[in-house]
Amino acid sequence: GGALYARKTVNAASVATGGTVTYTITLENTGSTELTNLQFSDTVPTQITVTNATSATATVTRSGQLITASLDSLAAGASATVTITGTAGVTPGTVNNQGAVTYNDNGTPQSTQTDFDGLPGNGNQPTPVTIISGTDPQLDVQKRWSLLTDTAPLGVPSPGDTLLYTTTIRHVGGAIAENVRFSDPVPTYTTLVPNSVVTSQGAVISATASPVTVNLGTLGTL
Repeated sequence: GGALYARKTVNAASVATGGTVTYTITLENTGSTELTNLQFSDTVPTQITVTNATSATATVTRSGQLITASLDSLAAGASATVTITGTAGVTPGTVNNQGAVTYNDNGTPQSTQTDFDGLPGNGNQPTPVTIISGTDPQLDVQKRWSLLTDTAPLGVPSPGDTLLYTTTIRHVGGAIAENVRFSDPVPTYTTLVPNSVVTSQGAVISATASPVTVNLGTLGTL
């Protein structure tokens, strides 16, 4: 039958007060049959003021902090995306947010919640973002993985697969960050592909052994 996985990511783990927060919700039919009457709803906490909500495929309605989106059907293997944009408030702290989806699978009503970490097997996690203030340097670091080569079982890391890790480092504070150095141990049960480390800024110091090290230099404010 059909099976829905709803992932909700955010553009940054930390956002300065007054900064832009962008949530991306991806509804994916991971099953073998079509899903129908999909209804997504999300009440964004008041610490983040919603300014817009869009989707290329779903019908989206915004009423204050409440975002709803409807989709008549979603074929097996297909996905639909909803984007919610807001502005971070003046109160520092971590804001957790989670949406919900109802749908029909062969006429049987089903429901699920959005998941942050991309791992369906450990339950559905809310999506956190931390609002920060002040004039000190503040770095936002996000690390994500994808499969460059994928053998059965598909969609999950398995022996022989090649994993691509992408780390994005953003300066979200109020002062320049100097002498920034990135270090990342190679995960257990994986082997580093030699000389596969690249950077968009600075210089790679170590690319053949753990930990991977990159000298990023100076990061300016946004």
